[in-house]
Amino acid sequence: MERVIFLDIDGVLLPGSAWLAPDNDGPARLLAGAQSREELTAAAAAVRFDRVAVLLLNRLCWATGAQIVVSSDWRHSVDVDLRQKLLAEGVEEQYLHHDLLCPKKLTATKSQEIGLWLRSHDGAGGIVIDDDVLEGCPVPQVLTGYDRGLDVEVYRRALALLEEGR
Repeated sequence: MERVIFLDIDGVLLPGSAWLAPDNDGPARLLAGAQSREELTAAAAAVRFDRVAVLLLNRLCWATGAQIVVSSDWRHSVDVDLRQKLLAEGVEEQYLHHDLLCPKKLTATKSQEIGLWLRSHDGAGGIVIDDDVLEGCPVPQVLTGYDRGLDVEVYRRALALLEEGR
């Protein structure tokens, strides 16, 4: 079975605490004053993800053989090449699924979009790592806290679920 991690960005790789890092002062000011999609995109392109969260994500993929599929609202809200952004932030290319993005459907929930992705990848399964509860999600969900993101506790819960599915 192909295992994937459906990945949110805000509250997972970019927890609230990451906005307090000195590297993110400029992007935080851009975001606070953003009045257009272009300004929001500029902030998203400049922001730095939490280094520990990225390291734990890479380790989780390494330990389980899972690949990453982005389910984050960043697919809808910013015009950033998410593959390039993830690579620039330290996510290893070998862990990015070749079909990296869940489909975007205007009237669908994130859970429904994950279901659409799974239906187009027969035999795939995995988990979702997100800071929001996803009602009706077709795979197990590992919740993060928005301010903490993907930390060691979340890593351990995700690892247990992915190993259970082997």
